[in-house]
Amino acid sequence: MNLFPSRFFLVCSLFFGVMWMSGANLKAEESPQEKKHMVFGHYMVCFFNDLEFYKREMELAQRHGVDGFALNVGQWSQKDDEPYVAAVTRMYEAAKQLGTGFKLFISADANGGNIFGDGNIRNMVNRFKDHPNQFKHEGKPVLSAWAGFPVNYQKELDLLKNEGTEVCFVPYLSPPTFPGNWSDRTVRWFYKDHEWMSGMFYFAADATAAEIIRTNATGARVSHELGKVYMAGLSPGFNSPNLRDFRGMAGYGAMWEGLIQDGADWVEIVTWSDYQEDSNLMPFRWSYPPMAEQYLLSKDESALDVTGYYAAWFKTGVKPEIKQDKIYFVYRNRSRDLTQAWSAEKQAWVDVRTEGAKVDQIHDDVQDEIYVTAFLTAPAELTVEIGGTKKTFNQPAGISHVSLPMQGGVPHFSLDRKGKNLLAVDGRKEIVTEATKENSVWGFLHLSNRTWTGAAAAGKAVELPLDKAELTGASIREGKGISIPTGSGNGMSVPVTGLKTGTYNVLIRYRNSQPNEARLTLKADGPERAKGTVPHFIPAFFPPTGNESKTTSVFWSLYDTTSFLSLECQIPKEEKNQHPWVPDRGGVVIESIELVAVLPVEMPSVQSAWPQMVAIPGGSFKMGSEKGALDEKPIREVKLAPFAIGKYEITNAEFEQFNPKHAIYRDGYSWRDSDPVIYVSWFDSAKYCNWLSIQRGLTAAYDEKTWKLIPDSNGFRLPSEAQWEFVASGRGEGRLYPWGNEAPDKSRGQFSLEESMDVQNALRGRGIQSVAAVGSYPSGASRDGVMDLAGNVAEWNGDVYGDYAGGAQVDPVVEGAENPRYRAIRGGSWGYYNLSQRVADREFNSPGYPGYIYMGFRVALPEAGWKQIQNK
Repeated sequence: MNLFPSRFFLVCSLFFGVMWMSGANLKAEESPQEKKHMVFGHYMVCFFNDLEFYKREMELAQRHGVDGFALNVGQWSQKDDEPYVAAVTRMYEAAKQLGTGFKLFISADANGGNIFGDGNIRNMVNRFKDHPNQFKHEGKPVLSAWAGFPVNYQKELDLLKNEGTEVCFVPYLSPPTFPGNWSDRTVRWFYKDHEWMSGMFYFAADATAAEIIRTNATGARVSHELGKVYMAGLSPGFNSPNLRDFRGMAGYGAMWEGLIQDGADWVEIVTWSDYQEDSNLMPFRWSYPPMAEQYLLSKDESALDVTGYYAAWFKTGVKPEIKQDKIYFVYRNRSRDLTQAWSAEKQAWVDVRTEGAKVDQIHDDVQDEIYVTAFLTAPAELTVEIGGTKKTFNQPAGISHVSLPMQGGVPHFSLDRKGKNLLAVDGRKEIVTEATKENSVWGFLHLSNRTWTGAAAAGKAVELPLDKAELTGASIREGKGISIPTGSGNGMSVPVTGLKTGTYNVLIRYRNSQPNEARLTLKADGPERAKGTVPHFIPAFFPPTGNESKTTSVFWSLYDTTSFLSLECQIPKEEKNQHPWVPDRGGVVIESIELVAVLPVEMPSVQSAWPQMVAIPGGSFKMGSEKGALDEKPIREVKLAPFAIGKYEITNAEFEQFNPKHAIYRDGYSWRDSDPVIYVSWFDSAKYCNWLSIQRGLTAAYDEKTWKLIPDSNGFRLPSEAQWEFVASGRGEGRLYPWGNEAPDKSRGQFSLEESMDVQNALRGRGIQSVAAVGSYPSGASRDGVMDLAGNVAEWNGDVYGDYAGGAQVDPVVEGAENPRYRAIRGGSWGYYNLSQRVADREFNSPGYPGYIYMGFRVALPEAGWKQIQNK
């Protein structure tokens, strides 16, 4: 899959307020002002935990880029001891005691029976509106909602306003139908006649990854057109009632990249703590009862670690540098066709698709695949082994994704670079091919088709001293290992010292000769917690290994006060209707436990708001083509001095620093900050170059009376045709296209080729095509990494358009008379204009043409200007 651009110009809104240029006045009139992009977790308050527990959750969330919680409140009253009121009060107090600025706001759940009781909404707001940890926007306390219609909230919010409290209301509301993903009309319907709504939120759960991306794009575009806030939603997984296949971290990452690209104001991750629907980020429970929902905990901190990476990108507009090799693996342990489950209650086999009040809806988009995502510091070989099949993938540096079909057995993952093994781990669950009573226990909480996540990180491993472990119950030493049989209280506790608070890759080497999976409770101490609560835990799964040794791997948080790590077989006292999977199952030999520190994401420096430039060395090449159109001939030898060229086409955000009023032209063709600007004439482009030159301390390049280049200017200008073609053709390599000589395809750029002229296709689809965010097609980059030289928008060049002059040329720029009839245009567009994507192809238009949906520009600098910028 294509990765989206490595930088987005959302950052321009972080640093630049409204600026306006009038005539020759090139100075900004207003000071920069900050706009924050915030990340929240959708928090199910119904677990009713204690204050210390809440503090630990907030610390964990904040460490992974989550700035606060949206508190899903299903009931409310105006009494202090009502469970929801008391829990929310504890959470606000926990955030205050934590002292890190963690933010909270309430999301009123319309499914709650008394949410709309007289005064309840007002009470929610008034209780916490002045709390230091209440999230506010423009001084107003933020209130969200889950479901309901605007009319359900309007009366209470109007009363609050009359009392002097204006609320920033950003809800997820019930549409008139359930469309899955929103259309432009759906979003406008919500806002129609509801001007008091400050914005909208999309509760991303029961939809495909592509639908979530599209809906966030539509919600952001329409909300911003109307001057409203948009809070995007995304989910790490979902399994209630529809099983959703997000293709592992590939889908989760794509949702993040989409909302970054589309300029969402805030993000709400769905969810932090909903284990039943398999959509949780929080990977464990720290509260009573000790075994509560342990059999539902299918995630470790893998998705949290990925969240931290994308949250940093979202907040800064800059893709963080990858400084540690990591892999993340996601898969189900049963085929979608294995639908039988054993009901202990009925003593009969049932079908998970039809049995009970809650069933698993498994549609044909669900794939029986093992998904692996790699975050790599340099190219490496990723090998996956399963069921006798071994496949190696040569993965590039950066983020990449692979998949292969599920087979029976436990998948094994290894990463190697230049003959050296970086990591080797096994999956957390065995993929079963036959339903048995032991592996197919039925329950109403979507147990059969959960997605199991795991991860591994390369780095120095610290082995814990098993020889100093304290054994409990019937556990015994077996060679250098420790055998833990089934039985309540059987286990081991190994001392830990010298840790720093953070996420660790916990690697447990083990043997399990039984035919069935073992499971123990992995526990640790560390943070202070309320009296009577259990140490924090996560289930450790041990699939059968025969006589081999395997390594189970999880990402899990440990603390500077952690003094032990333990594995224990917990079998609670019999309780009525206890689920058969609640008790642990022993029968495993622990051979070693190692810890690898997982490096936290480093917040990148906020991207410079100026266009990124690529230095191009001087050289010679043959310009033109004998096989092209008449205006591409004759081929001539051209020699160029060193220069720099824009890595990307100029975006809306960049151009609007110069001319903010141009924002009114954002539309369905180009609307995001990171889209290339359209509706610009050659004169608009030249004026931007002059403005940019002055901002960077350079001399303006164009005389705005004659529109000729000013001699000896070192400022920004439009690339000459020769410079443009030199870069696009590979600096003398004679490429037909920027990427080489392979024919254009949809992986290389945003272009329609002949489809743009196909009237039958237009009649069938009636879809509106558009530009793509700059840099969306890395495989279409030039030799020097210059993006979008084919597709996206055709680009104004500096030359006057005309036939080529014969003979060798040195740094040619055709200027001609004052006010020439046409200016040159290079690069194929996304639509019909400049249909060809060949690098030698030329187009033209009047320099005063007031703009077109297919045309934009990029900038260039002479060597003197580039050196001056580099020295600052």
